[in-house]
Order: sequence, then C-alpha cells, then structure tokens
Amino acid sequence: MLQWVVVAMMVGWSLHVAFRRLLPRQSRALQTRLGEFCMKHGWLRLAHLLHATVPPVPGCAQACPGCDTVCSTPAAPAEQPVKWRTPPSSGACH
Repeated sequence: MLQWVVVAMMVGWSLHVAFRRLLPRQSRALQTRLGEFCMKHGWLRLAHLLHATVPPVPGCAQACPGCDTVCSTPAAPAEQPVKWRTPPSSGACH
C-alpha cells in the first residue's frame, strides 16, 4: 500500500513539473485561479502561497520563453573571437 502511495506521488510530481515546463502560461493561469479560489474561501495562507509573482525582467536581451512582456528590440549576443590553443608538445609522435 505504501509503495503505491510513493509511486503515485512521484508520478504526480513528474506531471506537475512537465506541465509547468511545457505550458508555462496555462500553469500560471491555473495557479492564479486556484489562489483566487482559496482567497474566496478564506484560506489566506494557501492563497498567498499560490499567487505567483512574476520576477522582474532583467533585460529583454535574454529572450526568455514564456515571457509575457514584449521586448522592443532584442539585443544581439556579443561576438567573441575563437581562441585556438596549440596542443602541448611532448616531443614524442602519437
């Protein structure tokens, strides 16, 4: 019996993580609705935990997927030259 509970918890957590990674907007919308539902029923602590706060956008140069803000001009990554290193010579042929 305990084995089934542990397996069910692992499967549930895996589904939760997959849902949050594959459908971030729907996940946030569902979390907000659950928070509002808890607030309406007086479960303030749970409602406070469920209300998702969107972290501030550090700069639209990162082009994060699932971001709701519209970037005006995405910054291009700075080009860096390739630095070739010469292999250490041991004096022996390989």
